[in-house]
Amino acid sequence: LYLAGAAHGDTLARAAFRRDLTWIADSAKLEAFDRAPADSVGAWVRRFWAERDAEAVRPEGERLREHLRRWWYVQDHFALVGRRKKARFGWGVSGAFGPITAESEGMGVWALFAPGALPANDPRALGVDDRGAVYMRHGEPLARASSHAAKPFGAKECYVANESWKYELPTGSLLLHFCASEALGAVAPTTLVSMLPLDADILGARMDLDTRFATLELELRQNELSANLRKRGLGPNRAPRVNLLTVQQLATYAQASVKHALTTDSYALTYAHDLAPTVQIYALGDGPRQGRALVVFAVRGDRLAPTTREGRLVYPLKLRVTAVDTAQGVTRSADTLRLFATRDTLAKGQYLYGTMELPLPAGSYYVRGLVEETTRHAAGAAGRAEVEVPGAPGRLTASDVVTGSASRGLAWTHGGRRIALNPLDTYRVGEALELYYELAGTRAGGRYRTTVELARLGGGGGKGKDRVSLGFTDVAEGGALAVQRTLALDGLVPGRYLLTLTVQEDGSDRSLTRERIVTVVAR
Repeated sequence: LYLAGAAHGDTLARAAFRRDLTWIADSAKLEAFDRAPADSVGAWVRRFWAERDAEAVRPEGERLREHLRRWWYVQDHFALVGRRKKARFGWGVSGAFGPITAESEGMGVWALFAPGALPANDPRALGVDDRGAVYMRHGEPLARASSHAAKPFGAKECYVANESWKYELPTGSLLLHFCASEALGAVAPTTLVSMLPLDADILGARMDLDTRFATLELELRQNELSANLRKRGLGPNRAPRVNLLTVQQLATYAQASVKHALTTDSYALTYAHDLAPTVQIYALGDGPRQGRALVVFAVRGDRLAPTTREGRLVYPLKLRVTAVDTAQGVTRSADTLRLFATRDTLAKGQYLYGTMELPLPAGSYYVRGLVEETTRHAAGAAGRAEVEVPGAPGRLTASDVVTGSASRGLAWTHGGRRIALNPLDTYRVGEALELYYELAGTRAGGRYRTTVELARLGGGGGKGKDRVSLGFTDVAEGGALAVQRTLALDGLVPGRYLLTLTVQEDGSDRSLTRERIVTVVAR
C-alpha cells in the first residue's frame, strides 16, 4: 500500500511522502526528491527503500516494513504530550550539526540543527521526543540502562528521569544519554544530553555499557567515603579527584554518537561473529542489453568453524547477492547454500575462496554480497556502488577489468573462456597478472588501441621499478570484443598500485577508462 501510494504524484501525496522520508533522509536526498518529476516520484521512493535493503543485504521490502513498525512504536512510546515552557522546535534534518550547549540540552535534539525541513504548523515537528528521532533511524538499541538515584536538593532533569542506549552498528558503536527536560515538561527521559551528572548511582548503572563508567563510579564512591571521614575528623584534608580526562572522553564520545545517530539510519543484520570477508565485485556483459555481476570472495580459515557431514569435513556457507537498479529502484537478488569440503581444518593464513553470479540487464547498480555461516551465527558483507553493467546500445562501454593469477587455483568460465581470479587481489613480485575485460558497442572491423598501466601509489624512489605498462590493438568482429592479456610484474617495488586501462577507437573520438587498485608484495 505504501509503495502503491507513492505512484500518485499529486501535490498531497508528494507532501505526505516527503514528510515520511524526512524521518531518515538527509537534506541532499530530500532535495533530490523535490527535483524528481511528478511521474517519477513512485520510482524514486521505491529506489530509496531498495537501496537501504541492499545496504543491509536484506530481502526486498524488509527495511520499509521495519520503518513502518518503528513509526507505530514511536507513536506509542515517545509522543510528546505537553510542555511547561513555551518553546519552538524545528525538525532536525535540514541543517548542519552544531555544538551541544546547556541551552540545547534543555531544548532537545531539534535545537542541535537548523529548523525548516517541515512547516511550523506540522504536528510532527513537535510530535516525538529525542528517543523517537533516534529510534526511527536505528530501531531497538542493543542495550538500555537507567537509574533512580536519590535526588539532591534543587537537582532536576537527569535526576527526575534518565536512560542510556547503546548501539553496535557496522560503522561502530553509539552511546546516547537521555534525561528529562523542563522545557518539554516531561517526567520521562525525553532529551539527549552530552554527559550525565557525576553521580555514583547514575554512572554505576552504566558500567555494562562502558567500563569507564565503572571507573568514575569507584572514584565517586571514594570521594563520598573521604567526605564522611573528614566530617568525623578521620580522613585527609583533601578529597580525591575524579579523572576529568575520562569525563571528557565520555562526553566527546556521546557528542559524536549524537551526530552520527541523527544523520544516519541503519537496519543491519546482527551476528555473533564477524567473518570480515574480502569481496571483489565485477560487472561483465552477456550480450546486447544483458550482463551479470560476478562476486568473488575470500574468508580467512581461522574465522570459520567446520562441521562433519557424511564423514567429510565441510564448511557450509550461505551466499547472497543483492543489486539495486539505481535508475528504477528495482531490486534483484540470489541466494545459495554451498558446502566447501576440505581435507583438514583451515588455519590462519589459509583462505576459503568462492564465486557467485547474478544476471543483470545493462545499467547502473548498487551491488552488495553477504557471506553467512549459519551453523554459528557468523557473517560478513561488502558492497560497491556505481557498478556499470555494459551492453547499453548506441555507445562504447566496457566491463570491469577482472584481475587474477593462474597460480591461485581459482578460475571462472565465461563465454567459453577460462578467466583466472584472485579474491585477495594481492600479487607477488615476478608473478604474472592476468587481465580480462569486455567492450560493448564496438564496430565490426573497428580497431581499438588499449594501454594498460600499473603505477605505484605514493610515487617512486628506492630500488626497482614502480611503474609498468602494456600497449596493444585489437580488431572487433562485431558489436562486442572480449580481451585477455598478461602483465608481468618483474622487478616491481612492493606496494599498492593503480591499474589504469584506456581504450581508444581508431577514427573516432570514442574512448573510455577503467581503474582498479591491486597490491604487489615481496616474493
